[in-house]
Amino acid sequence: MHMGYYDWTISRLADTSNRAFFVDYDGFVNGNYVNRNYAVRPSFNLESSITYVSGSGSASDPMVIN
Repeated sequence: MHMGYYDWTISRLADTSNRAFFVDYDGFVNGNYVNRNYAVRPSFNLESSITYVSGSGSASDPMVIN
């Protein structure tokens, strides 16, 4: 669901308190200082029993899970 922006991940770089991983505009994962103005998005975990049914996740084709 990468949309071409810089987005923080929830994971910090090991043994640091001021650096974290982010996804860049090309979709690559990098690390940077957390004082950068990158986007954040809500996230959630699904139980292993949840399965993908259909959809791309866009507004016109929402993802359906079961």
